[in-house]
Amino acid sequence: MPREFQPLLLRDLDISIEGYRISRLVLNRHTPEVDRVSRHDHENFHQCLVYLKGRGHQIMPEQEIAVRRGSLVFIPKKMRHGFRKERALRPLCLAIDFESETAEADWKVSSHLNPAALRRLEQGLVRLGQLSDSGADSLSVAGTILDLVGILRESATSSKVSVSVTSGPLAARVRSGIHQLGLDSVSAADISKQLGFREISKLNGKLRSENSPTVSRILSSEKLIAAKSALQQTSRPVGEIAEKVGFLDQNYFARWFKTQTGDAPSEFRRN
Repeated sequence: MPREFQPLLLRDLDISIEGYRISRLVLNRHTPEVDRVSRHDHENFHQCLVYLKGRGHQIMPEQEIAVRRGSLVFIPKKMRHGFRKERALRPLCLAIDFESETAEADWKVSSHLNPAALRRLEQGLVRLGQLSDSGADSLSVAGTILDLVGILRESATSSKVSVSVTSGPLAARVRSGIHQLGLDSVSAADISKQLGFREISKLNGKLRSENSPTVSRILSSEKLIAAKSALQQTSRPVGEIAEKVGFLDQNYFARWFKTQTGDAPSEFRRN
């Protein structure tokens, strides 16, 4: 049977943090003679796969997931899966093996890294390769790997993270107040006043005490959620969407949106 992968970077690990134990990282290039990866499963660990080059399909028990550059696929432990290549370009794929009791509830099976996240990931891989070549200390290597896992977790759990980080009772009141006052005109000062705080700093102090973001971050998150929803689910002009979420300058909105997502509004809608 021909060899299916050529490992370009391989690290056997034992890194534990915040409910995760990371056991291996490997950057694989598919070998030229193999168009398919045979079906297999992982008995003791979950795996996330990120495609950096090539196209194909991850074959799961009840679905086939089309993958391309930037695709992120979460494979729960004991789930049989395989791969079928498309086109002649040899796929390049990052695989990270890890254990976690919450991953199956938190991670989406299929997601996609935005350009900013993909750029950060590739820069991290370059840095990891340099550290490995130079014989750097294990702490530097572990820190870089945790950064990589953080990028993937952020992308694969993004639909849940924005809810969980604003789940404190005061944060919930902030979010409710934002929508009562209206995204098109509300400010952090308006919300603070509505909730009975004379100073925004006092409100932020209370939010921090319940491990919630500041009022400005919650407001920004709500604007982003509304803007994404409008871009995905309506055909409204970008300028109109910008006004609905409180941006009178469409160009400023576009720059802000790209900073948040890695895509311009028109690119986000198209993708």
